[in-house]
Amino acid sequence: MSGTSSSSGSVSVLPASEVFGTVLAGLEPTHLRNKLQSILLEHGAQTAVIENDYLDLDYSTSYYLHRGRSFTPGRRCTLRVHFFSAKFGVRRLEFLSRRTVNLLRKSYLGFTVLRPGAPKTVGRTFIRPPSKMETQLAFFPTKADFTFNLMGLPLGIKACPYISQDQVVMVCATAALWMSCTSQAAKMPDVAQHTTADITASALALSQPVGPGLVARGLSAPEMMRAFAFMGCDPRTAEYPDASHLLEACYIHVESGIPPVIMAWFPDQTFGNSRIQGYHTLTVVGHTIDLVQQRNTGLFTSQSGIVSAVDFVPDLVVHDDQNGMYLRMEVDDAEPGQKPHRARLKLHLDSGVHLVAYCHIVLMPLPRRVMLPGSVAVRQAANWLMFSRRNGWVPAGTLVLRAFLIRSNNLKELMLRRQGMPREVVDLYRALPMPRYVWLIEYARIDDWLNQTPESTMVSGEVILDSTVSTAEALDFLAVHLPGSVTVRRLKGDSMVTETYSTAAAAKYPPLRPDIRP
Repeated sequence: MSGTSSSSGSVSVLPASEVFGTVLAGLEPTHLRNKLQSILLEHGAQTAVIENDYLDLDYSTSYYLHRGRSFTPGRRCTLRVHFFSAKFGVRRLEFLSRRTVNLLRKSYLGFTVLRPGAPKTVGRTFIRPPSKMETQLAFFPTKADFTFNLMGLPLGIKACPYISQDQVVMVCATAALWMSCTSQAAKMPDVAQHTTADITASALALSQPVGPGLVARGLSAPEMMRAFAFMGCDPRTAEYPDASHLLEACYIHVESGIPPVIMAWFPDQTFGNSRIQGYHTLTVVGHTIDLVQQRNTGLFTSQSGIVSAVDFVPDLVVHDDQNGMYLRMEVDDAEPGQKPHRARLKLHLDSGVHLVAYCHIVLMPLPRRVMLPGSVAVRQAANWLMFSRRNGWVPAGTLVLRAFLIRSNNLKELMLRRQGMPREVVDLYRALPMPRYVWLIEYARIDDWLNQTPESTMVSGEVILDSTVSTAEALDFLAVHLPGSVTVRRLKGDSMVTETYSTAAAAKYPPLRPDIRP
């Protein structure tokens, strides 16, 4: 290509560097464009394929609500820009060979939709997440598999969906709800995918989507919960959480593949030429991890001999529809004398630049019929392990707990491929009746956790809890796997019976990390 563009009908092929300086140049705000560019450059983006007259479903709905009924209509079509890490020209797209198809699929980095207008805004965007956030490893369990079509060629990407508000008929809360549920809809059969216009209408309990007049005020927390329920989720909320409980709630649900939504208050502050103040929503899509240095969140007492995996999570990673995707966010304790008592958030934008906010509410869109909160499940598992330790069933030493929600059929399928787990435990779990979703709490000795990569940590056992029981009934477990034994509870008639079996005494195995969760 040698720095020149080529085209075929409504499709153009350009070097990625040229697209950054031209097509993406009009994006506002500037740091959103900079973040998108930095992520793509980290992945080695070389080529961009532009669909010049792309009809985007989400934008078309907004167009009908506003531009389509305006005396001065706007442009109906959008630009969709695909990015690849391989170099090629338009002839590769016109004359596809098996080698070319493999090259395009392997090097695909995702796409972004650019809505027309001034300034340009970002529509549906699916970009491969970064592997690191500065010096820390980053993990994105909320990503999902998405398949798209480019000139008849199916392309797949694992990404966390992103969208920005269009500044006409969509507010930040709608964007956050869309990002959360689009990720879940790709993995959960009960969660449906909707356009942003439909989400706003459901939040306001309207029979049809509305124009800009009604949605300009934004959405309240009850309205956001109504929209989550409309899309097939059963949301839970936590108001004014402190730093440790906010981190725990976000981490547990992100590890479960569920993106929580944070409603935050931004005090009066200036960033560049913009003045920022008021409520804003963020979608949590991932987290960083540090297996060398442990922070003390205080979730468990120092005498318990149990710590949470949250203690090794320095930061969360969020999507902010106004400021960019895959942004690092620190979570700190409230300032002395602060009323109400809220966790302090530090949202990192460009290098050395951050915004300060305070968590007002965190919404966790759980699957339907999941009643047991994740934080309660972790504490019940900790109680069982402490009870087992007092009876000498668990060796002395600090244990690290990692919890997440998982579909029981996925759990059983993954057990078949798990290396090192005692075969008798695998067989018991596969035959054990379970609800659709269960809480899985893995525990490992801290010596097997620290100074390791996440893939090389070794698990000593796990506790499985029924997610459909209430907090008051959470004492009943489905399975507790200890070194040398496994105890299961199964339904016989109208009652639960407890059975204990012997297993391999010193078995350790890698943690369960399904690629796409739940």
